[in-house]
Amino acid sequence: MQTGSWRSGPRLQTITWRPFRLGYTVLAQAAVVVEDVDTERRFDTALLASDTRSAIAAPVFGPEGVRGVLTGQSSMPCAFDSGAVDFIQSLANIVGTALK
Repeated sequence: MQTGSWRSGPRLQTITWRPFRLGYTVLAQAAVVVEDVDTERRFDTALLASDTRSAIAAPVFGPEGVRGVLTGQSSMPCAFDSGAVDFIQSLANIVGTALK
């Protein structure tokens, strides 16, 4: 698992996470979908495969919080609908249960 790094400012403490599949999803504690990397502005998508147009990430929960992130990528934009989100999160939940 990759980790983020902390940066402290005079009044603000921010956290920088790369790649999004880990950090952003861990912070959201919910599945995250990138519908089109060309228009994504929430985080850096440069670390995705070069032909990726859409991506999904779902947290894997363990007894003490998020243990990992299950990810998927597609070469087609808008490839992950609500059914795909439910499916990927279900798989992540199964993995989390197996890790207990």
